[in-house]
Amino acid sequence: NLTWLALVSLLATGFAWLIGSKFVIGYVKVRTEAEEARARLAAIVESSEDAIIGMRLDGIVASSNAGAESMYGYRTHEIVGQPIERLIPPELHDEVGDLLEIVKLGRGINRYESKRMRKNGQTFDVSASLSPVRDLAGKVVGAATITRDVTLLRKGEEQLLAYTDQLENLNSLS
Repeated sequence: NLTWLALVSLLATGFAWLIGSKFVIGYVKVRTEAEEARARLAAIVESSEDAIIGMRLDGIVASSNAGAESMYGYRTHEIVGQPIERLIPPELHDEVGDLLEIVKLGRGINRYESKRMRKNGQTFDVSASLSPVRDLAGKVVGAATITRDVTLLRKGEEQLLAYTDQLENLNSLS
């Protein structure tokens, strides 16, 4: 009887180890794949030339990428923890509350145009998108903005309009 008990115990232990190791290996594999996917996404965000800024629902900057550093002139450690209004001209500060209210409703805004402000106080034209950031339960916990400097594009449009006006004036004179 003792031999049978030892044999059954050994078989049960081996079976439990086999099944348990499969679950552990599966869990480790899924976890590794998730970490690799997260690292790929982080690399994409970090390498973007557009400014990508994450903020909390109270308008405090939570993260920024290298594109934001280049565009605004603030190093990440200088802007994280600061109000997003630092990047917005004073006359447009009311825009922040309106945008965050839209995000709190779970909606985003695609390609709105506005002005932003660099660390040195210079303002510039931007095209931006704003999206809600959700936690694992789907609750909106923040916002993400992707901003592109369109100052050169605006200047080109102005020059084209001026040139068109000049051509129309020359045409009417002739």
